[in-house]
Amino acid sequence: MTVLEEKEYDRLAKDEKELLQQLWIEHGSYEQYLEKEELAVSRLTEYMTNQNLPDELDRLQNILNRSDPHIDFAKGVLSKEWDNVLANREGIDLTEDRKTHIVTAFLSIEDVAAAKAFVGEKAPKNDGLMNRVLTAEKNQVEMATLEDEKVGLQQTIDDSEDKGKVTEAKEKMVVVQSELDALKRIMDCEV
Repeated sequence: MTVLEEKEYDRLAKDEKELLQQLWIEHGSYEQYLEKEELAVSRLTEYMTNQNLPDELDRLQNILNRSDPHIDFAKGVLSKEWDNVLANREGIDLTEDRKTHIVTAFLSIEDVAAAKAFVGEKAPKNDGLMNRVLTAEKNQVEMATLEDEKVGLQQTIDDSEDKGKVTEAKEKMVVVQSELDALKRIMDCEV
C-alpha cells in the first residue's frame, strides 16, 4: 500500500488505482479514499452494506461531518427501515445491489405497483428483479382472493342456520386460513 501511495495518484494505472482503493477500504483509510475519488462515498457505503458494517457507516458519517443519502440509504438497508431506503433512493448512484434493495423496500411496504414501475424504469433488462415483482404481484392477488373467500365463509358461518353449511364453511375456513398462512410465509421470505 505504501508503495502505491508514494506514487502520484493521477499517474497510477487503472488496476493500481483499484488496488489502492480496495486497500484503503479494507484498512479503513476512508479519508485518503475520499480525497482522491468523487465516487468514494458511493463505493464505501455499498461495501459497508454488503459487509454489514453499520459502525463503519457511522464512522464515515462522522468523517464527512454532513448528511449523505448514500449513508442514509445504507443504514436503512442494514436496519430494514424501508421508508428510509425509499426516501434516499433518488440521491444515490444506482447499482444492481441498490436496485434490489429498493425493490425489497417497495415489496416490504406492499407497494407492488411502485416496485413494478421502478423496475420498468430503472432496471428493464433485469429479468430477475421483474420476476420477483411479478411473483409478489401474483401472491398479492392470490392473498386478496383468499381473504375475500374467508370473509364469505365467515358470513356463512355467522348467518346460516343450516348446520351442514356451517360445518362445511368451518372446514373450508381452516383450509383457507392454512393457505393464507402459507402464502404469508412465502411472501415474507421473498422480501
